[in-house]
Amino acid sequence: MFIPQSSLSDIVADFSTKINSLVAEITCEFKEIVHNLEKSQGIHGIELLWSQALHKCGEIVRELLHTMMGQIDERNLIRTYKNEFLLQGIRLENAGKPARTLLTTRGEITYKRTMMVPADEESRAKLKEQHKCSSVFPLDKLLGIHKLPFKMSPKMMLLCVFCGQNQPSYKAAAEILSKLCNIQVSPETIRKVVNEVGGKLFEEDCAKSKETYENCSVEFKPPDEDAILYVEVDGAALNTRTKDDNGSTWRENKLGVCFKSDDIKQYVNPRTGDLEHRIEARQYVSYLGKAVEFRKHLFDMLVENGYGQGRQAGCTPE
Repeated sequence: MFIPQSSLSDIVADFSTKINSLVAEITCEFKEIVHNLEKSQGIHGIELLWSQALHKCGEIVRELLHTMMGQIDERNLIRTYKNEFLLQGIRLENAGKPARTLLTTRGEITYKRTMMVPADEESRAKLKEQHKCSSVFPLDKLLGIHKLPFKMSPKMMLLCVFCGQNQPSYKAAAEILSKLCNIQVSPETIRKVVNEVGGKLFEEDCAKSKETYENCSVEFKPPDEDAILYVEVDGAALNTRTKDDNGSTWRENKLGVCFKSDDIKQYVNPRTGDLEHRIEARQYVSYLGKAVEFRKHLFDMLVENGYGQGRQAGCTPE
């Protein structure tokens, strides 16, 4: 898979032309901004110029990337995939080059790539059964974006998740993405992305804690009097939208926290001169559900922080 040298030359020449046009447009806009500084809020002039320049550069880069991806020679890749699937009893044939648009942290990008579909009914049934799909896109698979749950890159999904959990609402998260990143994502889409990624992480946490709880054999070492693992647990009742087996909508959110004696640092208060202490590192675990499952997550956190490895455990219940 490569881009022919002749195509690269055409792309570079076209790119140079667009850069010259871009510089001319920015220069023209700069003159207009300077001319209107006295009439408008001049303090924002440099920000406006910078914003316009970035916007123009983004357009050029996206168009360049779109052009380069359109010039990729997929023939070797297609042959490889046809042979691999043929060994599985699946015959594939080309079915055009549909366009795909992905939202990235730098904006949207649209590109075309080859789509391959089963050549007969038997191959269609096997593809559905073995790979859970009805078509194959070799370039998407090569780029690692063939199984994305949303029309956005993995990094963009993580950005949505960060803003979604960092802000008080999904509407506020959408506003932050719009103002700071100039990226338009609806609050509902952010909610769906947060739930999707959060669900995957929760499944991994549950699998990890279950493995630790059921198969971890802690070989307790003699305790060190100066090495203590402090543990605290508490809970708070929440009224949810779903009913349990008894018809109740109330759930208890259980919270555990642990920290090591090494994390407790003493210092002299510069204002009072008193000797005080602060905890510089903690690890938390939270679970909304039954105590038996919370116990697994709590145990996994304690083992991760040295439980049984020469550390005495001190537990303070609610």
